[in-house]
Amino acid sequence: MIVPSYKLAGSSVDQLTKAQGYLLYADDYGLIEFYQRVLLTKIDLHPVRLLRQENVLAVGGSLVSQVRQTSMFAAHSHLIIQGCTDKIVPQIDEFLTHTDGAAKNTKIVCQAGYLKPASKLRKLFDQNTDLVSCGCYAPSENELAGVLRNLLKNTYNLDIEPRALYLLAYGLTDQLYNFSSVAEILRGINETGCITETEVRAAVTPSKQGQFDVFLNAFLARDQTTCLRELKRLFRDGHSVISQLRLLGMFMQRWLGLIAGVTNGLSAQDANRQDVMPPFAPFQLKKITSFTRKWTVKQCFEVIEWVHHLEQVVKKNSTLEADVLMLQGMSQLIDGKPGQARS
Repeated sequence: MIVPSYKLAGSSVDQLTKAQGYLLYADDYGLIEFYQRVLLTKIDLHPVRLLRQENVLAVGGSLVSQVRQTSMFAAHSHLIIQGCTDKIVPQIDEFLTHTDGAAKNTKIVCQAGYLKPASKLRKLFDQNTDLVSCGCYAPSENELAGVLRNLLKNTYNLDIEPRALYLLAYGLTDQLYNFSSVAEILRGINETGCITETEVRAAVTPSKQGQFDVFLNAFLARDQTTCLRELKRLFRDGHSVISQLRLLGMFMQRWLGLIAGVTNGLSAQDANRQDVMPPFAPFQLKKITSFTRKWTVKQCFEVIEWVHHLEQVVKKNSTLEADVLMLQGMSQLIDGKPGQARS
């Protein structure tokens, strides 16, 4: 069954506990990690064992054998399996039909990159009532605020003032992967059990979401001069290449849905309702609708592929080189030269 990430925190504990397996998939591992933390506040997966898909698929091995192996100990272990693809589907089918005894109580969490709707792995979890499928998308600030409040209360036993909560959501918009570090800082400096606005300001550097929007709108409008100027400002203000790539990648997934719908003859409003997850807020849609005529589905895929490529390249380069690479790539994408952007 499908449980959207923005509804995960509000889902019934009974509904989630009854499931035997969970699929978390996204382009951004930071989102998977964040929503896995949300999931673990709703269900008990202790103790847990971490595996990679290649461990499960090793010669002579199987998911069922991994489950039975852990069940030989005093307490069986649940499994988190990283790097999942369609290759693991037969193993999960076997797991669902052939586990018994203590192993029957074992739950699995599968982590995967972006999965298309046609993916066998995604279809398996989408359509099976004993499994939970959760595509991890960037939440709106209101959705994020609700999730953060629950996480702070359930994991750290901390309340938070309303103004402090929305400041925290704003500050973590483009850096969800930093939540654990920020939460530990807040727990360390708080003495009352209720986090204040001052404590949030001390623990997290606010996101320049508005500044990112200026950069993004210039990119959508193919205004190279403004786009590169605003990107340089973001770098100068301390925002990393990785954080900007993650924001751009998450946005482009939603933008792709909008462009696909418009290309198929829908109005921007109808495409936003039917093909964008999560949908753009009305004020956001109003700002970006005029740019839809400048884009094709192919161009959206080119940007998404470039973001994936550059994230890998950045891991092997210094920050200065990464800045230069992203600036050059954005320029070439605006010029309509995606091949050069990836070179």
